[in-house]
Amino acid sequence: MKILLVGNDASRTGAPLVLLYFLRWLKANTDWECHVLLRNGAGGLREAYEALAPTLAYDGLTTDRSFLRRAARKMGIHKMGGKSCLSGLEQYYQEAGLDVILAHTITQGGILSDLSQLDCPAITYTHELESMFHKYGETNLAHVMAHSVHYIAGSRAVERNLVEHHQVDPASVDTVHGFTSGAELDGAEVERAAIRESLNIPGDAVMILGSGFRNWRKGKDLFIQLAYRVLKQNRPAHFVWVGGTDGDEEFFQAEHDIRHAGLEGRVHLVPEVSNHAAFSAACDVLATMSREDPFPLTNLEAGYFGKPVVCFDGAGGTPEFVESDAGFVVPYLDLVAMAEKIIVLCDDAGLRDRLGRRAAEKMRERHDVSTAGPRLKEIIERVVKGAR
Repeated sequence: MKILLVGNDASRTGAPLVLLYFLRWLKANTDWECHVLLRNGAGGLREAYEALAPTLAYDGLTTDRSFLRRAARKMGIHKMGGKSCLSGLEQYYQEAGLDVILAHTITQGGILSDLSQLDCPAITYTHELESMFHKYGETNLAHVMAHSVHYIAGSRAVERNLVEHHQVDPASVDTVHGFTSGAELDGAEVERAAIRESLNIPGDAVMILGSGFRNWRKGKDLFIQLAYRVLKQNRPAHFVWVGGTDGDEEFFQAEHDIRHAGLEGRVHLVPEVSNHAAFSAACDVLATMSREDPFPLTNLEAGYFGKPVVCFDGAGGTPEFVESDAGFVVPYLDLVAMAEKIIVLCDDAGLRDRLGRRAAEKMRERHDVSTAGPRLKEIIERVVKGAR
């Protein structure tokens, strides 16, 4: 099997990490020939991709997008005047003899269109909900829908959105929840003491973790409001947000709120790090503040290290992991209810331990690449067989 894995970028965020974990699994467990094409080649994972498979960056390529060539391709004409009507990118991958394309995320419409003349099926592994569909626009989505023969949804919430809002045939969708790699996380707990010391968090304080890069969707502003509600009840807690860029507008806004709310020294902002798992290991509770999030990997990281998760209902796929036994699910944007649950967890170490143990069990049983890899492989092989 020859597969092209199309990724959005090489940033240290959820979807690129999932793609990297799957690529590593394929290299270790199959004889598949893998190729990688990144829509945007920037990011800290670029070298990791390149170490595993031939990797191209779409934003660094020059492709022939002339009107005449595009028109000929749409009419099924593959040569004009003895010259190929394929773009240079298509020609490259046609020579590679691909069997299937796995487009990772809903953002790949333009690439799928540029590769549409290749004689192989395309599967889109969707990790987005409606705000991201909107962000990347109707043209992108139309290309995805036109050129995908099958979909894999990163959570049941994602599957519902595809079927109910975009009229995707339920028979054309399989759900494979996001996953991580326990092997990649092992050992991160050794940094627990150093992280807490660097932030001046006492050993007996309860550390509440939040994370993410996009302010509105990930809810950094809500995290500060949550901290205010908990800390005014005199709980020995520290709130740590990891993600974003120090000095940018979002950081300025967050620091403004922290300062004016009198939360300095108790609410900590940490820019993007390469060792995010170490912060998951260092915390006691994960507060997933997302307004919309398909299935964030921070839940799985926290679960791996035995940390309970608190989240909003109706905000995406996190409740599918938490359920009733690995933390608490509160009504959407109900910060009063979330603060109450955080206070309960601050006061009851035994409850934190019990819910955290169940989170760890579920992560290992359901959401490790060792479980998800074979499932993805089976789906891909089934789609290729059907296309043939």
